[in-house]
Amino acid sequence: MLEPARQDGGVLGVIAVVLGIGFVLIGVNALTADPAKRPRPVPGAGGETRSSGSLASRRIVATAWIVVGVLFVAGAFAHLVP
Repeated sequence: MLEPARQDGGVLGVIAVVLGIGFVLIGVNALTADPAKRPRPVPGAGGETRSSGSLASRRIVATAWIVVGVLFVAGAFAHLVP
């Protein structure tokens, strides 16, 4: 008989896998996005005061999304597989 933590681990594992895959997709999309096609802020709308960050910082954030996603998926599989 499985202990109670393992019985509901299936649902939590599936949620973690879905979240992990989503995080990886967000990171891959951010890495492959063309900076020239990003929408420009509309003058006078208040968006021009925020810095969108340099290309290097956007790559770091995108890589962090991917790493977090891989950790989620790895943790889910480590929890689900006895």
